[in-house]
Amino acid sequence: TGEDVRSITNNDLLVEIFR
Repeated sequence: TGEDVRSITNNDLLVEIFR
């Protein structure tokens, strides 16, 4: 499920922005 991996990457970016 490559989409799952992509979701994690997107989440990481959001987390960094929210940090």
